[in-house]
Amino acid sequence: MMRSEKNVKKPLIAGLLATTLASCGGAPAPTYPYNPNMNTVEQNSTLVPYYGDWVIVASLNDGTRRYGVASFSSKYKSTTYVNASGGVMAWCYSQSCSTDSEQGAGIMGTLKTSSGSALASGMVPFSDSSVPRGSSPTRFFMTDLDGKVEVVNKQAVIAGKGLWTNETGTDQAAGFAFVQVETSPSIRPQATPSAAYLTAQTAAQQALTEARLSAQSSLSPDVVRAAITDATR
Repeated sequence: MMRSEKNVKKPLIAGLLATTLASCGGAPAPTYPYNPNMNTVEQNSTLVPYYGDWVIVASLNDGTRRYGVASFSSKYKSTTYVNASGGVMAWCYSQSCSTDSEQGAGIMGTLKTSSGSALASGMVPFSDSSVPRGSSPTRFFMTDLDGKVEVVNKQAVIAGKGLWTNETGTDQAAGFAFVQVETSPSIRPQATPSAAYLTAQTAAQQALTEARLSAQSSLSPDVVRAAITDATR
């Protein structure tokens, strides 16, 4: 379902991590933003969940960070994912970089498994990625068992804990935060990184350190990875 996103969106991503995101089309529908909390029942809505552009910060256990963007534009549903959307993602080692380090397909939505449910997101790199990741199909995944979309500085924030796969193929615990910066999934660079990155950094660090998130281990990493990989095929 989402592989078509590669051809449509990938050329637009290069260099955008050095900038904020902005819409480059007509005005979005007045019913957006639409950012539902975790819900295991598919909602009867024509709206695309999490529709728009988001900045991402991953706060890794070793004290480093990764910065990225996600653009969700297509509704998605499967036996494991409901109230979900797919699109493209890109990330970089530094907040101020001229080109992204890797691009891939991404998903955000409610993940249902036999061991529990979570608001979950993840990225599967495109096949032409030159960044090693061992045998892992995903670059990263995040689960938020609380399942609530917060609002900080009038922007939607989704935060949780997960794993980032390093170039050596080893996994590193990380806190993640997604902050919505536009309600239209069309990417266009602007001048400087927005305060959304600061919001994301704070939320990601909290996700990594809060004790309540340390208990969020009921979902098997293999199960989460498999669901995300299947969704991005």
